[in-house]
Amino acid sequence: MKIKKNRLPIKAAISAAFVIVACALSIMSFSAFAGDDRLSTDKTTYEYGEPIMVSSSGEGLDWVGIYHSDDPIPDYVLIRWYYVSESGSYTDDTRDIRQAKTNRTEYTDIPPGEYTIYLFADDGYELIDSVDITVVESSGSSGTEGDEEMQKTVKTDKTEYIEGEPILVTATGEGLDWVGLYLPTDTLEDDQSIRWYYVARDGNTSGSQKDIRTAEGTNASRAEYADVPPGDYIIYLCENDKWGVLDRVEITVKEDPALSEAPAAPQEVAYERTAEKVGLADGTLKITAADGTLPKSYVAYWADENGPLEDYTAFAPINCDGKTTEYTMVKNTLIPAEADRIIVYSGNGRTVSEDYATAMLPSGCNDYEFTDELYELWVMSDIHINRENSHIHNQHFAQALEQIMDISPDSIGIFINGDIADHGTREEYAAFNDLIEAAGEELPEVFCAIGNHDLQGPYVRQLDWFLRGTNSDEDLDKPYFDRWINGVHFIFLGSEKEGLNAELSEEQLSWFEETLAEDRDKDRPIYVFLHQGIINTVAGTKDYQKWHGVNQTAQFKAILKDYPEVILFTGHSHWEMDSVDSMKERDDSLPTIFNTASVAYLWNDDSVSIEGAQGYFITAYEDMIIVRGRDFANGKWISSAQFFTDYSTLPDEEPEGPEETPSDDQTTGTSDNDQTPEAPSTSGQGGQSDVTTVPSGESTTPSENEPSTGSLGTGGIIAVIAGGVAIAGGVCAAVILWIRKKKK
Repeated sequence: MKIKKNRLPIKAAISAAFVIVACALSIMSFSAFAGDDRLSTDKTTYEYGEPIMVSSSGEGLDWVGIYHSDDPIPDYVLIRWYYVSESGSYTDDTRDIRQAKTNRTEYTDIPPGEYTIYLFADDGYELIDSVDITVVESSGSSGTEGDEEMQKTVKTDKTEYIEGEPILVTATGEGLDWVGLYLPTDTLEDDQSIRWYYVARDGNTSGSQKDIRTAEGTNASRAEYADVPPGDYIIYLCENDKWGVLDRVEITVKEDPALSEAPAAPQEVAYERTAEKVGLADGTLKITAADGTLPKSYVAYWADENGPLEDYTAFAPINCDGKTTEYTMVKNTLIPAEADRIIVYSGNGRTVSEDYATAMLPSGCNDYEFTDELYELWVMSDIHINRENSHIHNQHFAQALEQIMDISPDSIGIFINGDIADHGTREEYAAFNDLIEAAGEELPEVFCAIGNHDLQGPYVRQLDWFLRGTNSDEDLDKPYFDRWINGVHFIFLGSEKEGLNAELSEEQLSWFEETLAEDRDKDRPIYVFLHQGIINTVAGTKDYQKWHGVNQTAQFKAILKDYPEVILFTGHSHWEMDSVDSMKERDDSLPTIFNTASVAYLWNDDSVSIEGAQGYFITAYEDMIIVRGRDFANGKWISSAQFFTDYSTLPDEEPEGPEETPSDDQTTGTSDNDQTPEAPSTSGQGGQSDVTTVPSGESTTPSENEPSTGSLGTGGIIAVIAGGVAIAGGVCAAVILWIRKKKK
């Protein structure tokens, strides 16, 4: 007899399983996306230095960030942040947020205070969940004896000083407590400090003496006070990276009578020119001090019979080395065609000599006339545009654009080498474009490479904001691209990761090598822009200066080695063009490289931030390139940065002796018309980063849109719908199963 198989139990089991799975999916959907338990911490109060373990759930570009609880979002730069999922797929993650990425380098840890940790959706500011925490002083870190609380104070070794004298400050504090030097008329929250430092960070120790004249923190807007000239000052001790005053002390700096007296002019100066090509200034300036006196420095100018050339700055700073000082002229720089002599003043730090010494130029050494010009262009970097056009950075950029329109409105382009937006916000890109529009319709087209300031926040979003804010090519989706303009090749490289250094992927490096070879002509320069510099190449990239930053240096150099016709521009450091090695001459291992300084603010070889704005005006000829440093803030050409690149066949010359020795009133004296040129400043010009700026409290990251607190977001809504569908499916399956049972 045949046994008839009953299939219903199997079908019932399948249906039941479907019900279970559907219900499970429903529960998972709601628990994952309804805004409950997607973000949590292991506790709510932590001791300073203790791990802050954050658990989060998310996918795609969902991210976690920690802010001070009173920080308005997104108007402040977040302290630390990370993407929940490295792969993009749904992830449950737990980590110590103290070890996450940071956009505020002053935060080496999370100091005592009130904080909020947020979970945001999809690289934006759509709020998913948040947690409030408190960080308190470590139980072992407060107090000097036993449980006695630390007394946070600031004092000086005396209250009156002579200018130039060390001002020794002793401060006690911890965490991010800091000391700042201000004028009595300054308001802490509205005015930047003259100099500042952390009491217990950056190698400083609480309770130790420090000369505030050498403090690490400087601000370009206060450059005139950087050396602490005569006047009254207040030194504040402020709490935890904010402006709460813990203590203060008033001091007075008095004038040094010796510095008020103009020094004697040099006894004589001689110029020994060694260049083999007409127009180049290579050689040595030998300066002899007047008998019985030694100045602190010398100030030299290209000049004619009327005194210093009005359109040129002084030479790079010259320190007095004794009775005789030998100054090496910056290699590969041009002598202005208008000059017929060099004049040198003595300086004492504040004033210069009324008279000067003169060295006449060798006859014919600058009898050049460049013809057959091919094109002109401008290069600048680190403009750091802010939201308000009254900001000094925006004003500097406007000055630069105005001078470009006056000097070369027909240039083939203006090329900006990164750090367009100071905090990487859309408002700053809008201000950038407003400034370009205000410069006029005839302004040459502007092209931008990306910098680290443009990437302050989640990378994908920051890159998109940069590309949309600086580029008209809507299809562009990478930080690297190239342009052919009037037959000239321009290549833009950029980091593929947020952070201080440039991260160049294998894909980008391969693309770079292939693009260099495109329609290559070894006699035609290729212009390459990368914000970060190669270590030990140009000013600001020296190992001790700490502002190089290409993670793939070896691979990058290997590619460049085969393309000596490249002219590479790097920025990032803000080092001024009067610094040592603003140009690196091409050799067997690397092509020509230029330090592009900054339009926002500058740093000098003494690692002091000073106010200024600099860029390059480039003129190309059939067989050479002239790269002229421009001081936009003062509207002058930078004497020590008028570079000639090695594509040239400038005519060789037979060196000639100097012209007839000038009379005594020319050698040491005033100008021929007996009018002493206006006493020039002896200060250098210089540049660098926001790392040494007390946070102003006006920064941003992720997005400009206000978060919708408590919102599920698009992903949450979709998940809820999916969960509903799953439940409905489960119910249907249960009904079918019940009907079948009834039929049986």
